[in-house]
Amino acid sequence: MNFPRINRQTGGKISRSPWVILAILSCVGLMAMFADTMILPAIPDIIKDFRITYNTSSWILASFLITGAVMTPIAGKLSDMYGKKKMLLIIVGIYTIGISIAAI
Repeated sequence: MNFPRINRQTGGKISRSPWVILAILSCVGLMAMFADTMILPAIPDIIKDFRITYNTSSWILASFLITGAVMTPIAGKLSDMYGKKKMLLIIVGIYTIGISIAAI
């Protein structure tokens, strides 16, 4: 386990980097939670805009959630192979680009 390093040059104060890391990981956790539920409020608009049935909209929701469930272990394996930080940055980047395109 890595403990925070004490910086002797600043009078023995603990480095702030663990707090920054905690804040970033907390935001990533919130982002993952929002990603799983962001399509739910859009279902009525999807039904109206695309003129589809409620059954079809349930397939859209199911495919969205299944994709997330399938990609989770794949992303875990890739992070074991190529490094957790690198894969986290790549996945967050892809997610951000996808959300931006969807917003446009």
